Amino acid sequence: MSLILWIEVFSAINAIVIGYTLLFLKNYFNTNKKGRKEPVSTMIVFGSGGHTTEMVRLVKNLPKTRYSPRNYVVADNDDMSKEKMSQIENNATDAKLIEIPRSRKVHQSFFTSIFTTLNAMVYCFIYNYKHQPELIICNGPGTCIPVCYSALVLSWLMPWRKNGFGHLKIIYVESLARVKSLSLTGKLLLPTASRFILQWPELYTKITGVEIKENGKLVSTHHPTTPEQTKSMTQRIIYKNDLM
Repeated sequence: MSLILWIEVFSAINAIVIGYTLLFLKNYFNTNKKGRKEPVSTMIVFGSGGHTTEMVRLVKNLPKTRYSPRNYVVADNDDMSKEKMSQIENNATDAKLIEIPRSRKVHQSFFTSIFTTLNAMVYCFIYNYKHQPELIICNGPGTCIPVCYSALVLSWLMPWRKNGFGHLKIIYVESLARVKSLSLTGKLLLPTASRFILQWPELYTKITGVEIKENGKLVSTHHPTTPEQTKSMTQRIIYKNDLM
């Protein structure tokens, strides 16, 4: 390869790197701007059973004009979650149901779940590319994994989109059932979540850099809290203007 060709290749690579760096810096410094008025494109992940029940409590009071459109992701065989979504939205025009293959079935081995999760990931890439969620809210079901990671990958690959790197936010609320240890989903999403919320002080004392809330107010983000500080905790964690 001639020297001139090498220079041209190097210049092209350098231009790409510089372009991505500038986009990254633009998105980074424009993140969390005060006084945002335009609606936030929101994706809400419903699990099944208790996960769905908890998520309904979290999102049913979201200001719909602020968090719009709202795309609800459910496993294709989860009829309960589909019904709950229908009850919450009552045929709202800016709400949509998205069905994906289940990542992992009950009692399915972890080895085979790798392949079912990859299958679900393909669908999630398509839907995340299409809907460009700026905010993802999830609370523990395995369905969260392909949804969140595919969105993160796309945000890195396409920083110029409205949910490009620096603009995509993931809010993870650990299930109320997790008292002494994180769920597998929680462990996988802990490094990536913009906000990681726990609901029990016993679990909080084992992890740093996460939030625990008492009556919707932030108690601490660095130091363990006592049972007295958190005895009156409520599941009403997400409030108006508290997400973006």
